[in-house]
Amino acid sequence: METAQTDQFDVFLCHNSKDKPAVKKIGLRLKKLGIRPWLDEWELRPGLRWLGTLSRQISKIRSAAVFIGSNGKGPWQSMEIEVFLNQLVKRGCPVIPVILPNAPKVPNLPLFLSGMTWVDFRKDDPDPMERLVWGITGKRGITDKDIEIIGPVPDTAGTLPEEITGRDGAQMRLIPAGEFQMDSDDYDDEKPVHTVYLDAFYIDKYEVTNAQYKEFMESTGHKAPLYWDDSNYNSPGQPVVGVTWEDANAYAKWAGKLLPTEAEWEKAARGGLVGKKYVWGDDWPPPEKAGNFADESAKKVFTGWSIIEGYDDGYAYAAPVGSFSPNGHGLYDMAGNVWEWCVDWYDGEYYKRSPERNPTGPDSGSTRVLRGGSWYYDGPDYLRVANRNNNDPTNTNNNVGFRCAMLLKIWRLSLYEGSYRVCVEKPR
Repeated sequence: METAQTDQFDVFLCHNSKDKPAVKKIGLRLKKLGIRPWLDEWELRPGLRWLGTLSRQISKIRSAAVFIGSNGKGPWQSMEIEVFLNQLVKRGCPVIPVILPNAPKVPNLPLFLSGMTWVDFRKDDPDPMERLVWGITGKRGITDKDIEIIGPVPDTAGTLPEEITGRDGAQMRLIPAGEFQMDSDDYDDEKPVHTVYLDAFYIDKYEVTNAQYKEFMESTGHKAPLYWDDSNYNSPGQPVVGVTWEDANAYAKWAGKLLPTEAEWEKAARGGLVGKKYVWGDDWPPPEKAGNFADESAKKVFTGWSIIEGYDDGYAYAAPVGSFSPNGHGLYDMAGNVWEWCVDWYDGEYYKRSPERNPTGPDSGSTRVLRGGSWYYDGPDYLRVANRNNNDPTNTNNNVGFRCAMLLKIWRLSLYEGSYRVCVEKPR
């Protein structure tokens, strides 16, 4: 992980002013990577002399890219090379010749750059942006196609934000890296209780709603789920139901996310509680506002149901997301409302051999894992945080939905425009 200083620039963009449009495009792509470029138009305060300002800032610049296009070296560019870039060379900073797309076949490079390896934007292979980033940062294999800025970080570099907004507009909560005690000794497929370490990840604060799923359908042409036109289930704020595992996975990919692993789901659901049966603790029946279960309101509609006697959450069907109390991680509806698809195949023996770090489930299977219980269930066993359910991936029940997660493979923390931004590699 890399931490930027508050007054540091990653790269000085030295160029002929006639080539500024092309250089600005490259500078904007660098910004998307959390790389902070120095460009006169962005960094020179009006009313001040550029020579004096740059003289004060050059010691805070870590590298330089010297752009050469069809217009050759400009007069100001020549001065920058003579006065400032030699300072970077003496400090051992990278100075990278960059050939713009409009440059002649044999560009006229400044003498002091002769012998240095170019970055050539006239060619697609090797990827010139990847090579430029490598020159600036020393990190290979990264381009702006692979990175997404998910910050800002609220306090200091090295601190991830507790809440971010995903590409689909969903709020996501941070689940910090670390160990937790997974599952229980209550049922064979939950045994044994075991210690699992997970890297940090984000998970949706709420289950995916009909409103969000509608945007996905409109954007991709994906088919509507089974209960889309049923007024009991299609309120914009209700969780989308009747989605297959493939539907949920397709949405997650569209949103730049993943379905959570079973281990991620359980760690998130526990909310920091250790050894407790339920999201809210060990008490049964559930406390007020614990979640949406088979209750007194459901009994009015489904008269033959077994319910949690005396508990009334006010909803006979799935409730609008966020209607009940959050858990310790600020997540809603981790018990009840709708079952949630996980990415894992189901295997009742998996915990006996699962890895201690970042388990992702069996390599194959016939059913996928579901977690969390739903509005349809009253039994204390079904609503336990350790309870493992599974179903055919083509299942389209009216009590099955999902939420998404996002893994953090951190590329860098970079100060840009006054706040730290976390840049992560996108899911592949």
